[in-house]
Amino acid sequence: MIVDNGLKIAVDRIANAVTTYTPASQFKIGVNQADVTVSDTDLTLAVPIFNTETVADCEATTNWVSGTDGDIATTNTAYKMGNYALTLIKDAQTADNVLWANESLSSLDFTAKDLWGWIYIKDATTLAKLATTDCLEVRYGNDDDTNYYKYLYDNADLAVGWNIIKFNISEATEVGSVTDNACDSLAIKLTFTATTDELAADEIIIDDFKLASATDYFKDFTSGYPVVDETNFEITTESYLNSVEANGYLLSGVGTFNADANPLMQDAFKFTAISKSNSEEIIIEIKNRLVRR
Repeated sequence: MIVDNGLKIAVDRIANAVTTYTPASQFKIGVNQADVTVSDTDLTLAVPIFNTETVADCEATTNWVSGTDGDIATTNTAYKMGNYALTLIKDAQTADNVLWANESLSSLDFTAKDLWGWIYIKDATTLAKLATTDCLEVRYGNDDDTNYYKYLYDNADLAVGWNIIKFNISEATEVGSVTDNACDSLAIKLTFTATTDELAADEIIIDDFKLASATDYFKDFTSGYPVVDETNFEITTESYLNSVEANGYLLSGVGTFNADANPLMQDAFKFTAISKSNSEEIIIEIKNRLVRR
């Protein structure tokens, strides 16, 4: 569907000798795509395509520590990227919350970027062990207890299976005073319904934490596109994802954008979800045709 901003681009380029907007030349891909409306200005949830910076790949337990009642181990039962993920374990009944943390990560600049990650919940029984309010707290900053940003999830925000973790500085709460351009600590805190709740291996798993900049969400059209068919008044674009791009996501939306300082979305489409891994390449072809009425 061509959205309002797409029509804005079209009439500008038809009528103005000196145009205000550039034509669409790039695309975004997304998940959880809602039905598209003409007033939409972005996808429901665009995901990073490439060039992200690794925060924690969760391939090993090196430098990870666990709080009271906690333990941590690698697992290949369920994972998103690489060959392993980390399973969060609670094997005692002393505390109603546990913190798992790594304060020895590569120092990265969190300014104007999004933190992405995954948390897996095995089943409804596991989900029910987590408290109703603020059951998941993700911390990213300079350490795990004094200077960090935190983002909270309620039980109702989570579901059985893989859950996306995503937030930026403006959406999070700052604790202490974080040096935004030197973040090297990631922590996951789970709060349980009761101190008696325990977690066995593979009930809750985390994986693939990374930072995404604004440019990591956009990719140019395939070379040679758009193709203009003046006979049928039709424009064709082609968007291509190779085997290493946008992996790990259940893709269900695509949008085309121009490359202005504040990119405008020209059109957007919802499609049957596709699980993207390193064994797939995806080509999406979009045709827009002008018709007389």
